[in-house]
Amino acid sequence: MSSSCSSCGLMSNKYADLGARIGIAGTAVSCATIAFTYPQVSALSKGVIPVPTLASTGGLFGKAIVFQTVVKISQYALLRELKMWMDQTVSPGTPGLNTMLAYGITGVPIQSVLYNRLISDIYHYHGASPPASKLSGLAAVKEFVAKKIAPGIVWTFIRECGATGGALVVGPEIRKELDKVAGTEYPAMNRFVSGLIAGAICAFLTQWMHNSALKAGSMAEMGEKPTTLSCLKRVHSEMGMQLIYRNYGRRMMVIACASAVLNLCDIFKKI
Repeated sequence: MSSSCSSCGLMSNKYADLGARIGIAGTAVSCATIAFTYPQVSALSKGVIPVPTLASTGGLFGKAIVFQTVVKISQYALLRELKMWMDQTVSPGTPGLNTMLAYGITGVPIQSVLYNRLISDIYHYHGASPPASKLSGLAAVKEFVAKKIAPGIVWTFIRECGATGGALVVGPEIRKELDKVAGTEYPAMNRFVSGLIAGAICAFLTQWMHNSALKAGSMAEMGEKPTTLSCLKRVHSEMGMQLIYRNYGRRMMVIACASAVLNLCDIFKKI
């Protein structure tokens, strides 16, 4: 009886530890997303949204943090389960690829919802109204998918697989090398730093995909029907080779922060 109780207690502790890892990761990444996205929305609003201040940032956190955190934690829980399922049943021999694909599959729809909700919260916090749809119900959902998810979805999916998804694979490899140089006295610090480095690298390597996806979205907003190649050709004609690095800085901060936190928390740890 005591052996059974001990086993139950041990399992409960393991699930509590896993829940804490996912919860901390979801909360930290949500905070970073709000902090880094707010200035970007302000810059793109053509003066509608004022430059963020410490007070307004705090107010926005109060308005947006609960929804962002709950959904982000749900995303990471789903990411973990999908990755584990793929490791066990779909392709046991390719755990790294499974991580990247799982992140892309969960990240594309959920992050579209999160970013659009955050933009709406920013506008409403400042008493402004973002461009609103005249549709409702199923028609509004179809419009959202058609304009916010479908345009450039190939680039969006590969970007999500390769950016944060790729950093989750590259981070542990960088940590192995970092351990050799810096030692293993501070493993948490090594995981965090290696995640930052991996995120910065993977964000840069996928920046051209990010710019292509953004251009596809803007083309869709203007009534065009962008294809995978047409949006790439358009952004290349407008930016030239700058499409490789333009807008990299702020996006890199979000990706690097998410990668650092996820590498630190290790949400894929087996229980």
